[in-house]
Amino acid sequence: MKKILILCTRFPYPSDGGDKLRVVSNINYLKKKKFFIELCYIGYEKININKIKIKNIDKIHQFNLEKKNIFFLIFNFFFSKLPLQINVYYKKKIEKELKLKFKNKKYSFIIFE
Repeated sequence: MKKILILCTRFPYPSDGGDKLRVVSNINYLKKKKFFIELCYIGYEKININKIKIKNIDKIHQFNLEKKNIFFLIFNFFFSKLPLQINVYYKKKIEKELKLKFKNKKYSFIIFE
């Protein structure tokens, strides 16, 4: 079975907006094609993933960012060549944690939503 890692900055459940519906739709389509799906959520909202069993997702990983740093990250945008969305979510600490967590894993595809 092929494995897919989906990285997203908004937890797709509940599906109450277009961006979340797109992610859920993609997950449902890939599951029909018999993929093993891992979701990696990177964001400010803390989700209790231990209490969540979501249809079509086999494993969930979560990396939380601190809300108190968001203003500094947005301010940093004015001195960066990167887009605002990257400045709001990108942190070296999270990058290191992601590299360590997924270092020995093999995926057929990695999708950034």
